[in-house]
Amino acid sequence: MLYREYALNSGFQEEPLDMPAGAQVVNVDRSPENRIRLTVLLDETELQRQTRIFRCLTSGSKIPEAAGKNLIYLGSVNLLPLQWHVHEVVSVAAVAPETPTTAPQAPTEATTVEKTEASTEAAPAAEVTPEPAAKPTPEVTAEPTLEATPEAAPAPEPTPTNPFKTAK
Repeated sequence: MLYREYALNSGFQEEPLDMPAGAQVVNVDRSPENRIRLTVLLDETELQRQTRIFRCLTSGSKIPEAAGKNLIYLGSVNLLPLQWHVHEVVSVAAVAPETPTTAPQAPTEATTVEKTEASTEAAPAAEVTPEPAAKPTPEVTAEPTLEATPEAAPAPEPTPTNPFKTAK
């Protein structure tokens, strides 16, 4: 793994950069040549390459709504007189949040009975026992109080002594 620097042209157009797959942009700043510089952590032995697309926008730029959904902010750099904000352009599918998966529900009494009745055609009927109901949780009715208790009272601070003062 090593750090490599890539220069970007400031402008509003998309700029493709070819880099090893899995490269990670770790910093955005200004180069000594007064250009936008990306510092990227990459594995130089990685043979697979990918073209990644970057876009630089200034403060106050209007971002089309469709483009705003596929821009990932990387950092900002001040190139006088403008402040540039660097984004990576990614596919909308890569930005979309994953759909939450729900845990399988425990069968209810009704579904247990249906499964048992359906299975009676192929096998002898099994005795169905209802599942025990869950115990209700007790309601907490006590209101929290903000009164100080003797246990919570802070200990008195010790009186500072002067080690250089002599006793009389």
